Order: sequence, then C-alpha cells, then structure tokens
Amino acid sequence: MINIKKFFPYYFILLFTGCANILIYFDIPVLRQVFGFVLVFIPGFLLVDLFGLHRLSSLKKFCLTWGLSIAFLLGIGVVSSFILLVAGFFQPLIYILVVLDFCIIILLGIHFYLKRELNSFDNLSSLRDVIKFSSTEKILLLYLLCLLVCSILGSIMMNYSNNNSLLILYLILLFIGFSVITFFYRHFSSKMFPLFLYFAGLSIILVLPFRSSYLLGIDTHMEYYYFYQTLLNQQWLIVDNSALNVCLSITTLPTIFYNLLNISPIVLFKFLFPIIFSISPLVIFIIAEKYLQKPYCLIAGLFFCVQTIFFWATINARTIIALLFVYLIIFVLLDDEISNKTKNLLAIIFFGSCLVSHYSTTYIAFFIFTSFAVVTLSHKDIEFKNKNVINILTIFCFLLMLYFWYGQIINSGLSVGKGFYVNFSNQLDLFLSDLTTEPVRSNSANALLGKSIFSQSLPYQIKFFTNWEGFILIGLGLLAIIFKNLELSHMKIQSLLKNHSKTDGLFITLSIISILLLILSISLPYISKGYGIERIYAVTFPITSILFVFGAILCATCITWIVDRLKNVPNSINCEKISVFISLAFLISIFACTSGLLFTVLGTPYSLLLETSGAEYNSQFIHDQELTFSSWYIDYYDDNLDIFGDQYSTLRFKSDARIYLKNRFHEILNYKNNDKLNYIFIRYFGTVDNKGFENNIEFDLKEYDSILIKKDVIYANGGSTLYYG
Repeated sequence: MINIKKFFPYYFILLFTGCANILIYFDIPVLRQVFGFVLVFIPGFLLVDLFGLHRLSSLKKFCLTWGLSIAFLLGIGVVSSFILLVAGFFQPLIYILVVLDFCIIILLGIHFYLKRELNSFDNLSSLRDVIKFSSTEKILLLYLLCLLVCSILGSIMMNYSNNNSLLILYLILLFIGFSVITFFYRHFSSKMFPLFLYFAGLSIILVLPFRSSYLLGIDTHMEYYYFYQTLLNQQWLIVDNSALNVCLSITTLPTIFYNLLNISPIVLFKFLFPIIFSISPLVIFIIAEKYLQKPYCLIAGLFFCVQTIFFWATINARTIIALLFVYLIIFVLLDDEISNKTKNLLAIIFFGSCLVSHYSTTYIAFFIFTSFAVVTLSHKDIEFKNKNVINILTIFCFLLMLYFWYGQIINSGLSVGKGFYVNFSNQLDLFLSDLTTEPVRSNSANALLGKSIFSQSLPYQIKFFTNWEGFILIGLGLLAIIFKNLELSHMKIQSLLKNHSKTDGLFITLSIISILLLILSISLPYISKGYGIERIYAVTFPITSILFVFGAILCATCITWIVDRLKNVPNSINCEKISVFISLAFLISIFACTSGLLFTVLGTPYSLLLETSGAEYNSQFIHDQELTFSSWYIDYYDDNLDIFGDQYSTLRFKSDARIYLKNRFHEILNYKNNDKLNYIFIRYFGTVDNKGFENNIEFDLKEYDSILIKKDVIYANGGSTLYYG
C-alpha cells in the first residue's frame, strides 16, 4: 500500500508545478506572476535537500534556496541556449518553462531514487510555532508594514507632486525602528530579528525603483539595451564586444523571468534585481550570528542596509547579483554545520554564477578566495578547525572556469582583466620611478582621501568625516579580534562575543585579506580607477559589517574602562548600551548621508530621492517628455544623419529608442562635416534650464547659440527639443 504521507511532498511539488504551468499558459493575471515566481525557487529547494542541508536552520536554508535557485536559472539559461540552438531551436529561451519543468522532474526523480523522501518538509510541522507572535511583536509587524507602505507611497508622491514630506517621515520612522529594535531587543523573540532586518531592508531597497516611472542610473540603460536584445531574439547572443553583453545576470536571467511572469520589461528590470538582492542582509546576519550576540548581529545586517550599494541596488543590476553569490560563498565557508565537501561544491556553484554575472566582481572575489586558500592551507601558525575548508581542487576549478568562460567562450571579460593589469603595471612603474608623483585614483577614492574637502559645503564635509568614522571602527574591530586575548582587566571584549572558537582563524584570515585589499586599492595607483573603490568595498561587506560591530564594542569597553577608573566604581555604566548607542549613531548618520536627508535639511540639492534639482537629478532622472520624444524619434529619424547631444542624452536613446548616440556636444564645434545635415537633441535639463553635462561637468548651452540659431526646430514638447539642419 502506498504511503501517502511519505510521498506527499512529491505530489505537492508536482501539483504546484502543474498549476503554475496552467496559469502561465493561459496568462492569468496576478496568479501567473505569483505562481511563476515561486516556481523559480523549487529547484533550489530540492538542491538544498539533495546536498544534505535539511538540518540547517530555516533561515540558512531559505538563503541557500534563494541563491541556488538563481544560480540554477543562470545555468539552465546558458546551457539551454547552446543545446537547443544545436538542436535547431533558434529561440531557445522561449522554451525555458519546459526546460524548468524537466529539471524539476529530474531532481524529484533523483530524490526518489536516492532518498525516497524530502527531509526539508519535516520542519514544516514547526511552522505553527514560527507564526505565533506576542502582542509586542504584532505591533512591530504592523510597524514594518507601515514602513514599507510609506517608502512606496512616498516615492510615488515624489514622482507626481514633488512632495518629499512622506519620504522624510519614512526615514524618521526607520531611524526610530532602528533604535527600538536594538535597545529593547530583549522584548522580542529571536525570529523577529531576521524579519525586521528583511522588511526594513526591503523598504530601503524599493525606494528608488518607485522613484521614477523609468530607469535610473547610467550603466542601467546599457544593461537594459542588452536585455532587450536578448528578449527580442529569445537567445543569448554576443552582439558586440561590450563587456556588458556577456553578463548573463542582465541578459538571460531577466529574459527567463519575463517569459515566466509576463511583466513589462521596464518594470521587471527595475524591480527584479533589488528583490533578488534583498536577502543579502540576511546572509550577513547569519554570518554575524556565529560571532555576536543578538543585538549585534542585527546591527551588522543594518550596517549593510544603510550602505550606498544596497540603497542604490536598482542601478547596479549585474554587480549586485554577483555580490550576492560572493556573500553566499563567505557564508558557506564560515558555517560550521556544512561539511567541507559540500562547502567546496557550493563554493564552485556560486563562484561560477558570479563568473557569468559580472567580470570585475569575479576578479576581486577570485583574489580574496585564492589568498584565503593559500593562507589556510600553508600557514601552520594559525590553528584552524579544518584546513580543507576550501581546497586546491576548488581553486583550480575557479581558475579553469575563469579561463574557459572569459578566454574561450567570450573574450571581452578576459580583455578587461588584461587591460586592467597592463594599465596598473604602467601606472605602478611611473609611480615607483617618481614617488613625488600623485598616483592615479578614481574620483571616489580622491573624495575618500579628502581631496578638496574643505572647499566643499558643510554636508559633504560631514559625509566625509562620517565615512571615516566607519572605517576607523572597522579598523578597531580588526584589532579587537586579533588581540582578543590581551589581559586588560576591565576590557572584557570576550564577554560580548559569542562562540569565539578556533574557527575564528578563518574569519580573521578573511578580515585581514579584506582590509589589506581595501588599503591597497587606495594606496596603489589605478586600482580604484580600474575597478572602483566602491566595488571592492562592497565585496568585503560580510566581513567589514561584523568588524564594524567589533569596533563599536571595543570603543564601548574603552569608555567603560576609563569611566570606571575615574569613578573608582566597577561596572558603573552599561558597556552593552554604549556599544549599541555608538553603532546606532553611526547607522543613522551614514544613512542620513546615503539617502540625502542630511543634504536636504541643510539646503544642498544632492539626492534625486528627495530633490528635483542637483547634479544627480539633472543627470539621471528621465522625464515623460523625453520618453515621448524617443517614441517619436524611432518612427521618423533618418539613420544616415548624425545626432548630437550632451553626455547623458545617450541614456535616453540607448534604453528607450535602442539607438546608440555616440556624438557629444563638444564635438560639434570641430565637426568635420559642418555642411552636412545633422540632428542636435536637447533633453529636459537643456530645454528647461538651458544647461547640459560633459565629462560630468555642467555647462551652459549658450555656448552653442551660434550653431543652434542656424538650425530648425523640428520637434519640441516642453521637455525635449530636436534641431535639424
């Protein structure tokens, strides 16, 4: 007789898959999107169980399921593109639902053959306990719901009425929530911390996608162009030698989701990547749980939520997908409950997914994990729990994948790495030959070092010092974990740390590598310019977020020690509350800078979130009049004529009109074919304010009056103007 209960998980998954297929086939609104989105995560759920990870906590399994599912989609996207093309199907991504169904059935078959039951369903019996909340916790859940609603409605209100009052209220409520959950954490059960972290983070990461009805950012428009080409062709093709074209995270991945969900391409591209990346604070929370007590692991996650890379996730599509896989690798390597064999297997899967998502992040991750493997396998002075956490075979697989993907299948990714190495070598030679020469750095690196900081306005100076406060706390955190055994009678750092065992050698190694990488990227020439200090810093957040908390704890213990000595009374102040206060003060101050609230309060236009002026708004925000013009231009333009525009005019054409505008305003002064007919496009900023941007510098269009007066206006709508002649 068949055991119905034993095989229920199989029946349930097959039934759900069947229902999802019916809803997708008949295109039932809302239900198709819900069932289609959940369907995506079934392979990851099955893989977690297949890898023997069913004994992990629900939170860990959730994050691994999420990551493995996205990795699985990237894998079947590229494999099906090659196999189905060879089989004669010239639009292979159209059949992604059939491929996904086939993979789910195969995975179920493997489960049935090897284990004959799905162990991950065993934990569902405790779901009733998980969803039980006290009265205080219900109030917190209601607050989180209000927070999410305020962030969404505030952005929409800003779009239609230019009123930022609700967004400012949202930010104030967020700061209050940070304070309540960290200071009064004992009033909440453990399950509330990841819930608060996720929904608070979700409210932060969704603010900017709702801020505009179109795309924001600079590279985003190029990314969207390649996604749209993949969507039209329903196959991944290397249409040119651009490095963006080879990032599957912005080509095949959104195309797969579009085929399953049938959402507007613009809406999908704006929201898909922030939603995927929204679990990254939970990954950091999981890593921090190993070393910190409850309020501190939450603070580590919140530290990441207030950073620029998280807040601006919607404009960094390919980068954040790759970062998520790097964070998952760090989580897997540091986790004690996962066997070394499984760790290496998961590391290979996630690194391969990072590899096809973003080239720069892959190179940085390869350096970190290779250095980590070399130290852990060769340094005999450090007592590691198990030196085979990441083995030589895994590093060899990393190297093989790099060579195969960037060197054989595509060339642009490898050329980027080669170009960086050549430029870095040349700049290093110049720097070493004359040490008085200032090394070549990116603008962000120069700003971080305080170049011309005192000539800038007060908000920029506050932001500069706030950033350095964070770096100082991170540096102190590294000292705290290295010298944790210092015999200082009143500096009881150890009492505030959790399970500070031998495995800390692994964390210390990653910490030192991360900090050294950050120092080298600033001190050596060209590194920050070639890769960007922001990207390097973003890769290290799973480590630096925890170091930040350690630094706050060290500061608090120092303050406690000094006060006790002055008063001659032991434990006269609460060290824990001081450390939480230090952390919280920094979190609020850095997010006030990141969100632009500080600049708005002090009357300096800065962030497009809260302002309708300033360089950020005037360069990146796309207006309805510009979209209307793009639609008109597609139908009526003459592709034999050159078209000129300012630096950011290209964005409007590349993503909406799918036309590459390569000519700049400054080129028209030396235009060789002055007698030839051409177009000049003036976007919203130029039409309304008579200004434009070139090389990130604002200029006045009056410089071109002598040229524009000779041409005819053939299109104008109050926000876009096209000259012809």
